[in-house]
Amino acid sequence: MENLYEQFITLLGQELALLEKMRAVAEKQNSALRANDLDLLNRATGEMQALLQQVNVLETSRRELHSRLEQMWGMATAATLEELLAALPPVPAKEKLAALAEDLRATARALAEQVKSNNLLSQNALRFNTSLLRALAHTPGRTYLPDGSMEEDAGEISLVDKSV
Repeated sequence: MENLYEQFITLLGQELALLEKMRAVAEKQNSALRANDLDLLNRATGEMQALLQQVNVLETSRRELHSRLEQMWGMATAATLEELLAALPPVPAKEKLAALAEDLRATARALAEQVKSNNLLSQNALRFNTSLLRALAHTPGRTYLPDGSMEEDAGEISLVDKSV
């Protein structure tokens, strides 16, 4: 039984380390979005994808171990980590598990805030780029012809004065 606790501690520790790496990569993404650095953003996004794959593998292992512990204590399936820790008998590993769970929650909250900030920056960048593309897009309007005369009014006027 102690082996299960140690495995659980190890898995939570590994998951915490990956979440901290993800938070650092999210900060890189934030810096890239602020600097409008596409290369840095692409590299950081690639790093994030690799970390997400690792987290998914760990999460699968953790869920399996979580289910084994639930069955061992006769708990309902799909109990949260908090519920599982509350049902844990007083064993030496309980304090360490509780501390890891708290660290996981705090790191996940910080990561979620960073991702939220990155999403806002991305939306603003997309809005700016859309506006810029609309301004530079070819739209019919009056321009000078090679002989110096003006074209006839073609309808919609561009945001960019093409007559000069």
